[in-house]
Amino acid sequence: MRVSGHGGAAAWLVGAAVAGASACSDPAAGPDYSVHYEPCAAGTQVGAFNLTVDAGLNTAGSSRFYGIVYDQPLVEADVAFAGDGQCTLMDPADLKECEATDLPRGKCAAGFSHNAGTVRLDGLVTPWVVEPYEGGFKGYEGGVQSSQFPPAASGMPIELSTSGGDYDPFKLVARGIAPLIPTVDTLTLEPGQPLTVTWNNPGQPGPARMIVSVYLANDVDRTLSPSARSSHITCRVADIGTATVPASLLALLRETGVGAHPIVLLERRSVDSAMMGPGCVELTVSSQAAQAIDLR
Repeated sequence: MRVSGHGGAAAWLVGAAVAGASACSDPAAGPDYSVHYEPCAAGTQVGAFNLTVDAGLNTAGSSRFYGIVYDQPLVEADVAFAGDGQCTLMDPADLKECEATDLPRGKCAAGFSHNAGTVRLDGLVTPWVVEPYEGGFKGYEGGVQSSQFPPAASGMPIELSTSGGDYDPFKLVARGIAPLIPTVDTLTLEPGQPLTVTWNNPGQPGPARMIVSVYLANDVDRTLSPSARSSHITCRVADIGTATVPASLLALLRETGVGAHPIVLLERRSVDSAMMGPGCVELTVSSQAAQAIDLR
């Protein structure tokens, strides 16, 4: 995580030097992709900028850019109920309201949105320059692009910079990722058994991480936006092409209810973060794909 604002330039250089020393400390260990996945610390995130890189099942892929910055830390919409290895069973938090427009899944807005100035996204085939919405809601929307897909090669730097508005300018650098390839295959889940999930392997454990989520109560076929108010399992794993969801958590999840279209939601993501103004802000480059589950 970097620090922007007053003294931000010095902090940026120091952070780069430290990251470079870490990455080169053991050449025999191979590439170190950890510097490409640096989310905000828990309880500090006030903003999120997202570049989605989604391949269509029967159509060409497309990219979308959006984001927002608040003046208070985002609220967690889920609470951990049980864990097993890299996976956690999440239950909805007891929230009366959850406004999650343009926010990461599992986050709810708090406070008021703010103007971060002009946002520029470099490192793409065609750079994007986005102004904040006019009016009270200061979100950012870069539209949808499908003519140049994917918008950046896997592993290449994607830099977000702001001109400054209500807060000092800041910069974030995530990485281009390989789009997840959707599949029409259905996974079979037997009672009392684990669930093994596979995806197109990038060939090395980076520069992204994978989030594998199981929504058994889902009612919409192969949706990329399952209900944020239902129990689910989330596994955060290395991007190596396969992961196994433990039977212990799947059994507990079944007990919370089953919908018409259970799914596994896969998300490949590269994340960078920096401190600015009231807290931490993230740039996420992500690709999603959903796969149906046949419950036995």
